[in-house]
Amino acid sequence: MKGITKNLIQPNLIKLIEEIYNKSCRLQLWSIVRQSAALLGKNVGSLTSAIVDLLIRQKQITLGELDNEYVIANPVSPSTILDLITKYYKVDDIREASLVQEILIFLGSMIRVEPNIFNGFFIFYFVISFS
Repeated sequence: MKGITKNLIQPNLIKLIEEIYNKSCRLQLWSIVRQSAALLGKNVGSLTSAIVDLLIRQKQITLGELDNEYVIANPVSPSTILDLITKYYKVDDIREASLVQEILIFLGSMIRVEPNIFNGFFIFYFVISFS
């Protein structure tokens, strides 16, 4: 990922980005939330359960781009998902990692509540672009 991670940022800058993150959450400025979350290396703990919800219903999750992709066949940790996103996407916008996490959580929540709406779907293929 071409973003900045916490271990590369000076403490004062981390504090400023955390303030931006918290304020943008309160103001519901989602693009800024995604950007600051990515800069801080945040991940969502419920991501693993969302992936499990999809997998136990025999849905395939594919991350990456056409020439470089990864099929998630087993539950993985949120930090592993971030590593996979870094490895299998040509990330030009650091918000992509946050957006992929959000979509996975949304799909996991939806399949848990309304599994029938996914009848006929087998593969969830994630191609994200902000261009």
